[in-house]
Amino acid sequence: TTPSIVGNRVMGAPKYTWNLGAAYEAALTSDFDWFARVDYSHRGSFYLDNLNLAKTKSDDQVNVRFGIKSDAWRLEAFATNLFNEKTIYGQSGVDVLNQISRYGITTYANEMRLSLPDKRRLGVRASYSF
Repeated sequence: TTPSIVGNRVMGAPKYTWNLGAAYEAALTSDFDWFARVDYSHRGSFYLDNLNLAKTKSDDQVNVRFGIKSDAWRLEAFATNLFNEKTIYGQSGVDVLNQISRYGITTYANEMRLSLPDKRRLGVRASYSF
């Protein structure tokens, strides 16, 4: 018999997901402004299957950037995943395992795919508009 999934949460859908961001900009000189931005995002845990047997952990990310800019120039430093969050990402799917063309039968199997999180990245960006 097939187990019932009545009352289970939908796979791949966190109960709560939210983002919060703040930005500030002010004059540095008559030609340049300085700016700063911080973004915080939260993705709640979610199930990887309809039976609600496998569940991910919740994930929190902080990204920051700051720099200077003018009408033509922009120079910024940034950090993504500032606190080096290491939650593994998960996703479920259905892949064809075997196809028996003689009988026109295709069998499927559920699978769970896991991937490592993006590590903290630090960098500098420069751009010029003309």
